[in-house]
Amino acid sequence: EKDVEKKPEFYRVWPSIKKYIADSIIIAHNASFDLSVLKAVLKVYAIDIPEIYYACTVSLARMVWKDFKNYKLNTVAENLAINFKHHCAKDDAFACASIVIKAARYLNVTSFTELMDKMHLKIYRLN
Repeated sequence: EKDVEKKPEFYRVWPSIKKYIADSIIIAHNASFDLSVLKAVLKVYAIDIPEIYYACTVSLARMVWKDFKNYKLNTVAENLAINFKHHCAKDDAFACASIVIKAARYLNVTSFTELMDKMHLKIYRLN
């Protein structure tokens, strides 16, 4: 709560957030949850839900590395030697990006879409 108690309400920052995710693919760990929260917040503020594309690093990690004890972000990161502070938004984003990069290198692919195709994973669309 301390992180946001004196910050502007969501509707005030949404235009600047939207610029970063428009025409991009959001990558998150357990992405369906994160995007469901975003969708719910947009509805609360009666903001039109834009077309947003997203993919999930949980699904990716499960397909690429089949022997991890679980696929929580901190466990996947530990197995891949990714150093980050769990539940810090910036570090969690870094860990997700690192998972994608390590998976692409491991599978010798050169693009995110090639990686997703090779693993038979979908890029989802919100809205």
